[in-house]
Amino acid sequence: MGLSETDRGTVQRILDGDTEAFRGIITEYKGLVFHVVRSMIADVTDHEDVAQNIFIKVYEHLPQFEFRCGLPTWISRIAYNTCLNYLRRARSHPQDSHVHRVEEDWTDEIDCSHGTHDVQAECQAPLAVICRKEIEATVRESVSQLPLPYRVIVTLHYLDGFSIPELAETLGMPRGTIKSYLFRARALLRSDLLRRYSVEDLFG
Repeated sequence: MGLSETDRGTVQRILDGDTEAFRGIITEYKGLVFHVVRSMIADVTDHEDVAQNIFIKVYEHLPQFEFRCGLPTWISRIAYNTCLNYLRRARSHPQDSHVHRVEEDWTDEIDCSHGTHDVQAECQAPLAVICRKEIEATVRESVSQLPLPYRVIVTLHYLDGFSIPELAETLGMPRGTIKSYLFRARALLRSDLLRRYSVEDLFG
């Protein structure tokens, strides 16, 4: 996702004081921001506030944007770091045990012994025998149960089309780590689907 000429022009207009241009940024990238927020933060009542905070930070840091990466990558990195800060602050409130658990999941060891077929391919066979809405809901639920970094990577990779290099830049991780996490996430999703459905339902 390199920086398009349209985005480059939009950034320059914002830096020149065009507030309407920034509203265009919000319209263009609010879906991406909410994908990151929803994949990281369990409390839906905080999603809107966190998203607004992300766009405030985008506006404040835009003068430091150096055009070395695409605007979606840069915005998603701000979203990711903002959500991490939210989770760290939430840890100071023990009553929010779910948020605490989500952040701790970051370093969980995962059993990846179930194989790693491409998750999109795995989701095609069930569509022939199971209601599309049901299988989509099942996959969404399975993704929501993944450890934090896996959820973010799967969301950005499959919903927003981020490449491995873009994910590495966004999350500040080596490319090998991103590949490993994606590999494990696919294994977990496949394993969960096999627990919910028979092999015949999934691949028959």
